[in-house]
Amino acid sequence: MVLLARYLGVENFGNYAFIIALVGFIVSITYFGLERVAIREIARSKEQANERLGGVLVVRWALSGIVVLAIAGYLLLSSPPTTIVLAIIVATVSELIWASGSVFSCTFKAFEEMHLETVTTVVFRLSSLFLIGLVIWFRGGIVLLLTAICGANIVRTAVAIHYSRSLSVKPLIRVDFPLWKRYAKEAFVLGVVVVFALGTLKTGVIALKYMREVRDVALFQSSQTVVLQMQVLPMSIAMALFPMLSKLGVSDQDRLARVAGTVLKYLFVISVPIAIVLHVFSGAIITIVFGRDFSGASSVLSTMAWCIIPLFMSSLTEFILISMNRQQDVAKTWALTFVVNVPLNILLIRSYGAPGAAMAVLASFVLLTLFQCFILAVHLKIPNFLRMQTRLLPPLGMVLLFLYWFKWSGWYYQVVGAASAIVFFIAVHFMIATISLDEIRSFAKKMHSHGS
Repeated sequence: MVLLARYLGVENFGNYAFIIALVGFIVSITYFGLERVAIREIARSKEQANERLGGVLVVRWALSGIVVLAIAGYLLLSSPPTTIVLAIIVATVSELIWASGSVFSCTFKAFEEMHLETVTTVVFRLSSLFLIGLVIWFRGGIVLLLTAICGANIVRTAVAIHYSRSLSVKPLIRVDFPLWKRYAKEAFVLGVVVVFALGTLKTGVIALKYMREVRDVALFQSSQTVVLQMQVLPMSIAMALFPMLSKLGVSDQDRLARVAGTVLKYLFVISVPIAIVLHVFSGAIITIVFGRDFSGASSVLSTMAWCIIPLFMSSLTEFILISMNRQQDVAKTWALTFVVNVPLNILLIRSYGAPGAAMAVLASFVLLTLFQCFILAVHLKIPNFLRMQTRLLPPLGMVLLFLYWFKWSGWYYQVVGAASAIVFFIAVHFMIATISLDEIRSFAKKMHSHGS
């Protein structure tokens, strides 16, 4: 992403971001929540992994056909320039290839072989870096850059298939309409979640494209890219715990409640220092990563940095609800978030441009987390769950006041300010006894045992 932004420049990177947002939103139809259903089902009954993997793959191919028709319809109705048409087609092919490949990666997570997911991801990143580097070396355009990403997705899919076979899991594809129907039905709600989630993330890009300028799209997308990279940590923890959560969801909800409360608390504690660093050093991060042409994105990143907190929390709350077969509650919260996000984007972008889009995303994610935590408190019946989560807020409020009243300019003062805010935040938590050293050791030990 850094190479692309620096090579394409602000304007062309804005066009690239729009293409990725558009294609990603439409291709989200294929995901349909199938991965999470597959992981849950395989984790519960590994002896039937081949049959379940094959069923998921067939449903995904059927949904891919719908995506092709949707993309074709958009191109016919909008009649964009030839270069953009080619770019959209290549981006669609690339995403659909990995849509099939990601089905095979479900076996890694279900069998708790998370290192295979890591290897697959590293191979994809290195392949992308190498192929994109070649295109930049030969001064290629957007179409060739997207072709390079497509090539990397082909490599990633091949690696995923290889490792799935190494676990003795091969998709058993046979005509089984009842099985396909059941998977489609179960995954439908999660598919709605994916569409609304991507809609919440991509609405700002699309609205900026049509309400402002391509430059605003680039500034917003660059900041959003930095923030979303931070989601690797909570998603890794959630994925590592998901097989265990799936079992507890049907066998021991009391233990599930205890695990949920503890992990959510520490995800919150971990997320705040990361948000502080991104907020304080937003200008420096944007300049170092994307270059001085993107310096206007510093105010956007400064706001979006706080999205990390609700993103960390919701990454786990979704998996907990799914493990309890409460996909419909996840869908309801995302639908409500999306409904709030669209008018917020329109109102705030009209007044503030790209920073307004960042405000809309932040407000939407905060609401999402509040909705999901409330549902967990109701259905899991965790003793004092809401009060426990509420106790996490005063230290955060104090830190926000600290950062608001004390403006820091220059590297030295920024380092002092960020370090002071983090130390203050952690110290307050120890003072009010929301965390303790013994609990931290226990939490780290559990994360290590499940993550390994």
